[in-house]
Amino acid sequence: MKPNGLLIFYPVLFGLVGGIIAYFRIINKDKDLATALLKIGGGVTALWIVVIIAIFLIFYSDFI
Repeated sequence: MKPNGLLIFYPVLFGLVGGIIAYFRIINKDKDLATALLKIGGGVTALWIVVIIAIFLIFYSDFI
Protein backbone atom coordinates (compact mmCIF):
# COMPACT_ATOMS: atom_id res chain seq x y z
CA MET A 1 0.00 0.00 0.00
CA LYS A 2 1.35 3.42 -0.98
CA PRO A 3 1.35 6.16 1.69
CA ASN A 4 -1.30 8.86 1.48
CA GLY A 5 -0.23 12.11 -0.19
CA LEU A 6 -1.91 14.09 2.56
CA LEU A 7 1.03 13.37 4.84
CA ILE A 8 2.67 16.48 3.39
CA PHE A 9 0.44 18.56 5.66
CA TYR A 10 2.19 17.28 8.80
CA PRO A 11 5.55 18.99 8.13
CA VAL A 12 4.00 22.01 6.41
CA LEU A 13 1.70 22.80 9.33
CA PHE A 14 3.84 21.66 12.27
CA GLY A 15 7.40 22.10 11.00
CA LEU A 16 10.08 19.77 12.29
CA VAL A 17 7.74 18.07 14.78
CA GLY A 18 5.30 17.29 11.97
CA GLY A 19 8.17 16.03 9.83
CA ILE A 20 9.24 13.65 12.55
CA ILE A 21 5.66 12.41 13.00
CA ALA A 22 5.26 11.83 9.26
CA TYR A 23 8.68 10.19 9.07
CA PHE A 24 7.88 7.57 11.68
CA ARG A 25 4.41 6.94 10.26
CA ILE A 26 5.70 5.87 6.84
CA ILE A 27 9.35 4.88 7.26
CA ASN A 28 8.52 1.20 6.72
CA LYS A 29 6.41 1.84 3.60
CA ASP A 30 8.36 4.47 1.64
CA LYS A 31 11.77 5.50 2.94
CA ASP A 32 12.39 8.14 0.25
CA LEU A 33 9.11 9.93 0.96
CA ALA A 34 9.74 9.71 4.70
CA THR A 35 13.15 11.35 4.28
CA ALA A 36 11.68 14.06 2.05
CA LEU A 37 8.96 14.85 4.59
CA LEU A 38 11.57 15.12 7.33
CA LYS A 39 13.60 17.54 5.19
CA ILE A 40 10.49 19.60 4.43
CA GLY A 41 9.76 19.84 8.15
CA GLY A 42 13.28 21.03 8.85
CA GLY A 43 13.08 23.57 6.03
CA VAL A 44 9.79 24.97 7.25
CA THR A 45 11.19 25.30 10.76
CA ALA A 46 14.30 27.07 9.45
CA LEU A 47 12.12 29.40 7.40
CA TRP A 48 10.07 30.33 10.46
CA ILE A 49 13.22 31.04 12.45
CA VAL A 50 14.50 33.36 9.71
CA VAL A 51 11.14 35.15 9.53
CA ILE A 52 11.01 35.64 13.30
CA ILE A 53 14.57 37.00 13.38
CA ALA A 54 13.82 39.35 10.46
CA ILE A 55 10.68 40.66 12.16
CA PHE A 56 12.62 41.18 15.38
CA LEU A 57 15.38 43.08 13.58
CA ILE A 58 12.90 45.26 11.68
CA PHE A 59 10.73 46.26 14.63
CA TYR A 60 13.28 46.24 17.43
CA SER A 61 16.38 47.59 15.72
CA ASP A 62 16.47 50.39 18.30
CA PHE A 63 17.82 47.98 20.92
CA ILE A 64 20.73 46.73 18.85
